[in-house]
This record gives sequence, C-alpha cells and structure tokens, in this order.
Amino acid sequence: MQAITPVALEALLKSGEAVVLDIRDENEFNSGHIPGALMLPAAHIDSTLKQTLAGKQPVFYCNSGMRTKNAAQKIQDSGIAGWRYLSGGLEAWSKHGLPTVGGNVRKPAMSIQRQVQITIAVMLLVFGGLALGGATWPIYMVLGIGLGLLFAGVTGSCAMASVIMMMPWNR
Repeated sequence: MQAITPVALEALLKSGEAVVLDIRDENEFNSGHIPGALMLPAAHIDSTLKQTLAGKQPVFYCNSGMRTKNAAQKIQDSGIAGWRYLSGGLEAWSKHGLPTVGGNVRKPAMSIQRQVQITIAVMLLVFGGLALGGATWPIYMVLGIGLGLLFAGVTGSCAMASVIMMMPWNR
C-alpha cells in the first residue's frame, strides 16, 4: 500500500495512466467525487476488479483516507498489485483546489453511516443512563439495539440506515 499525493494523482490522470476508485457509498459519491472516478464501495472489492483496471495504475480513495486504509487487506486479497491510495482522500484533493464533479445541492450534512452511529450512541447513552438511574425497562432497549447491530453486521442491511435515509434532510 503506497500513498500518492493529490498533485501526483492529477498528473497520472492527465496522462491517462491511472484509474481512480472511490470506495465511499453511493450518497457520498453523488455528493461529489474526482472527475472520472469509478464508484466501488469497499464491500464490492473482489478479484474480478483486476479485469476493470486494464493495465492502469489503480488509486483508491475515500473521504479522508481512513476507510481506504481499513480496506487495504481486502484490496490486497483481491490480487491487485501495485495499487495506491490518495493520501488524505477527497478532503486533501479539494484542499489543493482540484476539481470535483457531482454534488447535490440537497446533500446531507453528513454521511448516512455517521448519522446512524450518532443515533445509536445517543440511544445507548439515554437508555444506559435511565438503567443506571434505577429503571429496569431500558436494559431491554439496550439489548434490542445490540441485536439490531448484530443483524446489520451479519446481513449487511441496516434498518436504522433505511429509516434515516427517508428523513427530510436526506432526501
């Protein structure tokens, strides 16, 4: 896994030597991405990807670089050799004044994943606090949240994310 700077990536793109793969989710991709980037959520990285690359330098990126680093093992396991990641992700690309395409005027202020994490944290804090205060029923809510997280992890389908996506600020 080797980092590449936004300026170096721009040069590779201009020369036609690179293919850029955005591993964020569809909402994030649609809110703005590097021109010519292909959307490839991290969950879809597999060995068939090698055929898409057609001899070009693969460069993966996300918003900040963290998800790309977390997906490094999956990328390695796919058999892709010589891949790179955009250091600092799309945030660094934008800070260098490089262009992005897409962008929905009504995009959410933050990703659905972050909204789910914040919602779960608030629920656990409220129900945990009530349980510590002596109420017995909140422990069942905490257990329900845990089961929901387990189900989402096992199936890859999150009911809370589906509900949050329907909220007016995410439409």
